[in-house]
Amino acid sequence: MLSAAIILGGTFAALIPSGVLTLIQVAIAVMIGLVILAVILAVILPIIIPSAMCLTYPLQDKFTDNAE
Repeated sequence: MLSAAIILGGTFAALIPSGVLTLIQVAIAVMIGLVILAVILAVILPIIIPSAMCLTYPLQDKFTDNAE
């Protein structure tokens, strides 16, 4: 996923020196979107998913012996 984002970003970054305003705007919009996607996938999701799982399925205390 990350390699595809790097290739896509590089491809659209190559449009910037063209001098055509519409292509520059599209390239910048795509690169900003890729940065936002990378932040969500690399930073936010690894924090949100485990915390949501702990809230949904509370862990039992595994350090105590519950043999009754």
